[in-house]
Amino acid sequence: MALVNRLKVLFGKTNQVSADFIYWNIGEYRSHIREYTRSELEKILRYHSLTAVNSTMINIMIDSAGSGTFFKKIIVKTYKQVSGHVPNFRDTILICGKKPKEWRPTDNSIETFKRYYSHIEKYNLDNLPDEVLLNEILKGDGKKE
Repeated sequence: MALVNRLKVLFGKTNQVSADFIYWNIGEYRSHIREYTRSELEKILRYHSLTAVNSTMINIMIDSAGSGTFFKKIIVKTYKQVSGHVPNFRDTILICGKKPKEWRPTDNSIETFKRYYSHIEKYNLDNLPDEVLLNEILKGDGKKE
């Protein structure tokens, strides 16, 4: 399974929980640090009605590897050659979008979360109404009702 997950990442797919779940989450998210794919980041920008979304894959982190042993230099050079031909192998996603003239912030209510993350119902094991569930989540964050 670990090999399958690594291959997914190598080809621009994710091996993590849905980006929609993390992005629209209400309350504290407690899990691994999440590295997003290009398509996930583009989708997040579209959620906010940004236009002229543009993204590119670049190498930044590999340059911080610096010099080292002969073996390390060979690996870095090989990585740079491969990633020069296969952009998804690059280590950093650079993405931007432009706010349209009539832009408004996106509502981050539980209704919006449910619209973008359809699996929320299976996490509400007590079948609580949305308002009660939201209050329970906010209490867990240490926020006042």
